[in-house]
Amino acid sequence: MEHLFGIGVGTSTLVYFVGNLADYYAETEATILQTILKSDFVHVDETKINIQGEDHYVWVFTDGKHVVFVNGDAPVPTRVLSIMDFDGKSVFSNLKTLRSESDTTTNGPAAQGGSQPPPGPAQPKAIAWPSFTPDGTGVIYHSGDSFDSSGFNFGSGVGTSYAQYAELRMVELDKTVKKLNALNGRDATGASVLPYGEAIDNNENYEPNIMPLPVGGYYWVVFTSRRSYGNTWAPGRAKKATDQYDDPTQDPWGSNAGPSPRKKLWVAAIDLNHADAANLDPSHAAFYLPGQEAESANMRAFSALAPCLPEKATCESGADCCGGYCRQTGTDASGVPVLQCVPPPANVCSNIDEPCKTRLDCCDSTNVCIGGICSPPPPITIQ
Repeated sequence: MEHLFGIGVGTSTLVYFVGNLADYYAETEATILQTILKSDFVHVDETKINIQGEDHYVWVFTDGKHVVFVNGDAPVPTRVLSIMDFDGKSVFSNLKTLRSESDTTTNGPAAQGGSQPPPGPAQPKAIAWPSFTPDGTGVIYHSGDSFDSSGFNFGSGVGTSYAQYAELRMVELDKTVKKLNALNGRDATGASVLPYGEAIDNNENYEPNIMPLPVGGYYWVVFTSRRSYGNTWAPGRAKKATDQYDDPTQDPWGSNAGPSPRKKLWVAAIDLNHADAANLDPSHAAFYLPGQEAESANMRAFSALAPCLPEKATCESGADCCGGYCRQTGTDASGVPVLQCVPPPANVCSNIDEPCKTRLDCCDSTNVCIGGICSPPPPITIQ
């Protein structure tokens, strides 16, 4: 608060604030908890998992049938992305390696004593933040250095981090890896297509998360990036000398005193047919997510559907309804159709956003069945 507003606040006052807010929102917390517990299963970021008789704790993502996670049991310095079958309740089985990182980085994890000596020996790149596609057949992950920052002090105060770089990759369940050049700001040959080039704009994409349903014929991934954004967040942008987050010498990283505003959320489309062998790059050029606060740093976005609605609730599509079906049940006084959540209709086909087992269950023969939901096909691309 002192940095942002010039107001000094003592530690005891902050503790008092936290205690009062906790009491004020206790009822809200209880309501949220009860709603979560009604789900068939709950995804929690740090999950205990039993492997060969021993308990371990992992960062995990699940599609309801499998879990994918960064396997900390792999021998150092190997960086491994593992996958297991999941019965949707409590049983994990069939541990397999999905990706063992072979690319290396020369950036060390930290510099001791506040200085930054030359980078250490090459180490395997970190694998982090895995996220399933809605069809459960592909995983997008962060490949690079461990963090997304530079020159930041560690909690122990023993040193500061080197500049940390990364790009996003996709691995199919058959272990095929795709580099996602378009998303990472590159052409088909791997050359930079970003405005300020390789040295300034590239290798600064981190922490992906895929939206739970396809929209408009694509999957969508939201991620953290430190790339520039036109003249709004251009390299070396500085408002005034006292704004450390606008210090050109810190760009694009910022400092402990103030994160760089170039750390923002970006979104890219992913082809539905990402697993096709002929589709060497299923990604598309990323765009800046509008509505972000200008001077803050944003990171690690998560997309989630709104809570589902019960029968007879007003809806727009089956995605709104707990039962999966949204149908016209009448018209209002003006003759406008009234859509409500309804029980599963008997012997009828499914509309877009309604349940399916195969595409033949969908009313529109051009639809595809993705993650058990009828979805529109990808747009036609004219070359």
